[in-house]
Amino acid sequence: MPDQSDEPDARILDDAKYLEVLNARIDIFSIDGYGSLRDIGLLSLFIGLFCGIWLGFGPPHFFRDRPINAPNPNNGSSARQITPDFFLKADIAASSRYLPKRSTTSLSHDKTAHGHPAKSLSGARAGVVAAAAPPTRQMPEAGMARDAGLNARKEDRNPTSEGSLVQRADQLKKHSDYTGAFAEYRHALALNPQNEKALSGMGDLFRYSGFTDSAIRFYKASLAVNPRNPKVHDGLGTALYEESRRVLRPGFAKLRNIADPARYMEEQYDSAIAEYTRAITLDSGGVEALTNRGVLRDLNNDHDAAIEDYTLAIRLKPGNADAYGKRAETYQKLGRYADAVADYSAALKLDSTTYEFDPRLHFANVYFGRGSVFYKMGRLDDALADFDSTLALSPNHTLALISKGVALADKKRYDSAITEYSKAISLLTAGEYDGVKMLAFLQRGNSWKALERYDTAIADYRNAMESPNLAPKACWRIAEAECLKRDIPAALDWLKKAKSSGFADAKKWERDKELSLVWDTPDFKELTREHGP
Repeated sequence: MPDQSDEPDARILDDAKYLEVLNARIDIFSIDGYGSLRDIGLLSLFIGLFCGIWLGFGPPHFFRDRPINAPNPNNGSSARQITPDFFLKADIAASSRYLPKRSTTSLSHDKTAHGHPAKSLSGARAGVVAAAAPPTRQMPEAGMARDAGLNARKEDRNPTSEGSLVQRADQLKKHSDYTGAFAEYRHALALNPQNEKALSGMGDLFRYSGFTDSAIRFYKASLAVNPRNPKVHDGLGTALYEESRRVLRPGFAKLRNIADPARYMEEQYDSAIAEYTRAITLDSGGVEALTNRGVLRDLNNDHDAAIEDYTLAIRLKPGNADAYGKRAETYQKLGRYADAVADYSAALKLDSTTYEFDPRLHFANVYFGRGSVFYKMGRLDDALADFDSTLALSPNHTLALISKGVALADKKRYDSAITEYSKAISLLTAGEYDGVKMLAFLQRGNSWKALERYDTAIADYRNAMESPNLAPKACWRIAEAECLKRDIPAALDWLKKAKSSGFADAKKWERDKELSLVWDTPDFKELTREHGP
């Protein structure tokens, strides 16, 4: 076990390093497949059961004649509840080997790391703070009340009190300083492992970092303390949905010993819907949960139900720009383009200061969505204007770059289109957005072909073939380029490859004028002949 003095300091970790450190703790926070965590959990459970029996039925006889401290009335309970904090406490202690430790000098006493004043805390949490350190002697009731009041006033001034730590962590999280927020939440949980706000805050951080299994554990631990918190149910719902998507990653099912990935995905999805529904039941005005449930219903092709959720969210909060944007997406899928444009336009007029993430990104996505609808309506100039607005707010918005390239190519501005495609290709990874980088190669190849740069086009088409879904079409496009180069044998070979890779409607080639050079060949007629079953 490495010495804790080797633990990296939160002050010197940038975002990339923080994620790297999080990657190192996957063996601590993973739910299944790691015996060490199960051993810690079983040991903690055994200790917890023993303590619960002892406190519930009285201590063993050899303790009965010894003085025992009176229970703290500020805590409201004399016996500790057996909850997931037994497991989480072990997780947090073990994670100190991997995650950045809190530095008492990383934040000033009066301001957060971003320079925003830290809000003072009321005395409402004094009882919980007092419970973290039981009294060493019995005191009269009046003395306890006076002590609780002193604790409350001290907490207002004490930057290391449990409540102040959580408040500071919330502010850091809001300003995307996840490294600092993690350190503060962890320190608060060291003072009180059952602090529901710190537990849910940790859930948020792990969800933002992509560790949905850990996020789910912390959200559930928070709900074990307070099962009636709608925001935590909402966060848990999102984490469960994201967990359902992880099963699509290569090797994930094997790593987690998931025998039936399709069923696992469905179960996580259904659980996410249930959590959103619980959040809505607890807070009928919770527009975030309504909007999130609408997204899942939309993904499940239950478009009418999704529109109902978005519409109710808008009715409850007319200024909810996110719900307008999501409903517009559903209208777009249904081909209701006029309704989609109306909703996107409404979202652009609304204040998004309460948007969870960067408001600029929100507006960028709304412009992009409306631009996509304008393109489908054939309004190319309007589409290009919206794509430009998207890129002004988010210059590296790769989907907007590709869409702008397509619109420019439709206007026969091929050189400009190639510029947009090239920038998108430089930014995208191979698997991002389900392989959209390969689509950018395909589209750029079309522009090169239109400029009669056939060999350059073929090189791009070959790159597009890395996507199994695009391979048949890429082979077809290469055949077109070879035909335009007047290389008939090569063109026919690529058409055969297109068909063998799954191209289903070879009759389309008979209408493709770029293939006209091979139309009269026997091989082409054989390729396009319809064969019976």
